[in-house]
Amino acid sequence: MRYTSLLFVTTIFAAAAAAQPNMPAPATVTQQYSFVPVGIVAGQTLRVNLANLAGGSSVCMASISFVNSDGTTIQTQSVTANAGQTVSYSVQTGNINGSPASAEVRGTVTLTHLISIPPFPIPGGVSPTPVCAPLMSAEIVDGNGQTALVLTNPASSGITPVLVSTPPSPAQ
Repeated sequence: MRYTSLLFVTTIFAAAAAAQPNMPAPATVTQQYSFVPVGIVAGQTLRVNLANLAGGSSVCMASISFVNSDGTTIQTQSVTANAGQTVSYSVQTGNINGSPASAEVRGTVTLTHLISIPPFPIPGGVSPTPVCAPLMSAEIVDGNGQTALVLTNPASSGITPVLVSTPPSPAQ
């Protein structure tokens, strides 16, 4: 009797696992960050750094931009930071139209990464997609390569989730 009950319970769990609907595809999440504006002068560099502190196969895909005081984008670069990597992108006053002697510039980061829905382990061995764990900074570097200022904690304008595919409908 004991073995029959164990077999019955095992069969119920196996049937429940098999009856689970297909897991939804990962969603793309976009987060936008902006550092405070800073003044740079000829010979200085404003550099934005993006580190991915996650492990495994996590990937942070981002667009790093520099915006001048009137809101015009000076330059933009797409970057990818794999797990454990740090990437950087820089601007100098010579990259700004008219090559001014000084300029007010702010760095922005638009970060895109995949997350699983739901974002936690699923019974049956299905794991969520590794999440990007970004850490950002901006720094002003002088003409001698010395860091003069470091900015951390950029302001976030929020998270915009975008579904890659339509989640499956509930089981009938």
